[in-house]
Amino acid sequence: MAAANKNLEELDLDYVDVLLVHFPDVSANCTNIQNQWAALSDLVKQEKVKALGVSNFCKSSIECLISGNATGDVLMPAVNQIQYHVGMGPDPEGIVSYCESKGIQIEAYSPLGDRDVLINGDLVNQIGAGHNKSGVQVALRWIY
Repeated sequence: MAAANKNLEELDLDYVDVLLVHFPDVSANCTNIQNQWAALSDLVKQEKVKALGVSNFCKSSIECLISGNATGDVLMPAVNQIQYHVGMGPDPEGIVSYCESKGIQIEAYSPLGDRDVLINGDLVNQIGAGHNKSGVQVALRWIY
């Protein structure tokens, strides 16, 4: 909470559109993850954050986060930002379909792959050539 409020102050903003919790603390137990989420959810109630999301959370981390929902008042993450690109296939480790089933939007980071491997790769360039598009356009369209 203190860090989020300090960031708002440093940005000279009353609110941010999205706040992401990056990488669940694997050394923490589930209760700690739930407590962190509950505290940050208060920022949504205070209208300092419009949407609260996670980054690099696997299925079990999300299950931990929302398992404290016995009263129905635990905020569901709006987004899960994950590494996602055409080279990973449509549903890496089932996380895309899992998030969709929970109403969590997937946000791709590294959507063009790593170190030009995908955007300059044979597959996307061959597909692109057949449609008068670049490898980048093919990779981004695949994500879309």
